[in-house]
Amino acid sequence: MTRRRLEVVVPCSTKQHKVRLNTKRLWASARCPKCRSSVDPTRLKRLLGLFVGLYRAAGVTTLERLTVSGVWVYLAALAMLSVGLWWLGDRWGPMTVLLFGPRWVLLVPVLVLTLAAIRVRPYLLVPLTVAGMVALGPLMGFRLGWRGWFDGEKDGTHLRVVSYNVAGGDDLNTSLPWMIEETRADIIGFQECGS
Repeated sequence: MTRRRLEVVVPCSTKQHKVRLNTKRLWASARCPKCRSSVDPTRLKRLLGLFVGLYRAAGVTTLERLTVSGVWVYLAALAMLSVGLWWLGDRWGPMTVLLFGPRWVLLVPVLVLTLAAIRVRPYLLVPLTVAGMVALGPLMGFRLGWRGWFDGEKDGTHLRVVSYNVAGGDDLNTSLPWMIEETRADIIGFQECGS
């Protein structure tokens, strides 16, 4: 089965003619075959036409639609997350979770979308590469955290700190020896000790 090439129809500069561009020549400079005027020099109408045509074109599969939409939504989401992480990382709860959470999870869609893009639309590997660089750079600081998977636990490198709210200190005499033995704490901080 041969897959039909997606085509984009854009007007020429004089707006008198419509020019059909296929995805093979989508980004190349084009001229109207009738009046020889330039066709969409900024290429913005082509990009919009690509999305609109993707949902209107006959013979385009659901996998193709989902892949194209997924790539662009993923890229936009990563851009917004990176801006949000830098501006709201310590001020807004969801961004704080992202700041201290495992950010390598954001790379999983790159793998899935790359496999789909190779199958249906190879030109989508360009925005996927940009998305991967946004995830690795601004979001992850070029750190994957892989060293933690291979480092074994070393003795003498841990410090155990316990915070203990003694609620006025009434039962401190009975619970303190048990707590020290049970927690094996290196440092214990007491709060609300009372008199």
